[in-house]
Amino acid sequence: MSEGGSHRLTAKHLGAAVGIDHSTIFRHFDDKTAIVQAAIDLFELQLQASFPDGDPGLPALQAFIQHRYGLVLKQPALVRLAFSASSLAAAGEQAQARRVHRIVRRSMTYIAHCLQAAVDAGEIDSPAQTQVLTWAVAGVVRGAATAPKSRRLPPDELWAQICDLIGAPRHP
Repeated sequence: MSEGGSHRLTAKHLGAAVGIDHSTIFRHFDDKTAIVQAAIDLFELQLQASFPDGDPGLPALQAFIQHRYGLVLKQPALVRLAFSASSLAAAGEQAQARRVHRIVRRSMTYIAHCLQAAVDAGEIDSPAQTQVLTWAVAGVVRGAATAPKSRRLPPDELWAQICDLIGAPRHP
């Protein structure tokens, strides 16, 4: 699904991708919607682990970003799924598209919350509004995640670059 969108998801393609006979797919799933739902469940479960315990701020944001980016480096399909809501909607999977949007929106809200806590604590020296900083951080992470493998930064270097961008110390 992450490669071609849910409209191109077929039992034949899925069976080939996971190495099983396509006729066994529907022994595990009732229909295509159930397959898409299971993919989104897995996506959400993997991303849920990125939210650190404790107070928001720069250390929490660093842990969040490095965990998320590390997931993407290991599983690039996660990025495609995160940004597939429009293709889900186009394929008639409105409920799944809304769910993916909620998952992504929760991440953006968490980034904004951490940045606001850092601004309030005086850890960020930037005249930009928190919302603009949020867009900048999310854009940098998205850009790094979708960059060709040869251009991707290690997670610690990505964090250092984000700190430079937002006016924060590299090691909070």
